[in-house]
Amino acid sequence: RHRLGRVDDRVHVLEGRQLVLLNIDEVIRIIRNADEPRGALMERFGLSERQADDILEIRLRQLARLEPIRIEQELKELRTEKERLEHLLG
Repeated sequence: RHRLGRVDDRVHVLEGRQLVLLNIDEVIRIIRNADEPRGALMERFGLSERQADDILEIRLRQLARLEPIRIEQELKELRTEKERLEHLLG
């Protein structure tokens, strides 16, 4: 159950990163210009507090270099693990 919680959290964070990748220029603009970038990101992209905090913890240079293929691969692996864990717990 502990591992399932960690997997769920990581999937949630990666889904936020995936969404940000699709709108990277706008996200960088918001981070640079908004008085309250966390709230602005949450409102504009429907991110949770956890997802917005994760995005804001990443340096802008690293944010621009996020690798969509790596994120998608990790999401796939985690979703498979989640299904396996849920099956075990069921």
